[in-house]
Amino acid sequence: MDYTGAIDGRLLQGCYQEAERSRVVALNLDGLRNAMAESYHAHIFALSEEIRTTSAILRDIADRSQVHFSRVPVVLDYLNVVLPCLSRSLRDITTFYEDIAVSKEIRWRRMYHKMTSEVGGIPLPQRFVLYNHFLTVLLQLLIRCGFCPSHLILAQSARLIMSRDVNFELNTLESLKTRILELREKRGIGRFKSNMAELTMANRR
Repeated sequence: MDYTGAIDGRLLQGCYQEAERSRVVALNLDGLRNAMAESYHAHIFALSEEIRTTSAILRDIADRSQVHFSRVPVVLDYLNVVLPCLSRSLRDITTFYEDIAVSKEIRWRRMYHKMTSEVGGIPLPQRFVLYNHFLTVLLQLLIRCGFCPSHLILAQSARLIMSRDVNFELNTLESLKTRILELREKRGIGRFKSNMAELTMANRR
């Protein structure tokens, strides 16, 4: 099997699947907002808009990876960090939303407060701001970096040639990566390993 082809396939599958999951979750939150008192609207709207943005960025990454395919191996480890954590957040929101044993107001309040408290008090919309910042910088890196051919990267025999802006983006990514790894640890998501197995975590449900 061609290794680069396997990487591309996993990347596309993981990004497109979570993009679609994000789209559905955002629509469900819109429905939840419309059924609740206006006093709840601002917070729910903020969350749904961030998740809708998540969907758009993930689709863009997947689409552009097909053009900049030689750069995919470099961005893959970063996706392996964020996709399992992002997927868990989306699935947790769905679990709260689908709890028909309680009213929609209680569903929202439980979702917001429990998911906020589990990560040290970071408001739920801000969690997706973090995801989106990370994904946006990753997209910029994918588009703007100059890389050697992927087979040389995989053989660890190539040098990455980057501008000052790209160096800045890498520094930003590393800082955001640390924050997401901390979030993963707080939520009990397995220790990050730099390999293809991480991406499959986002596709288990």
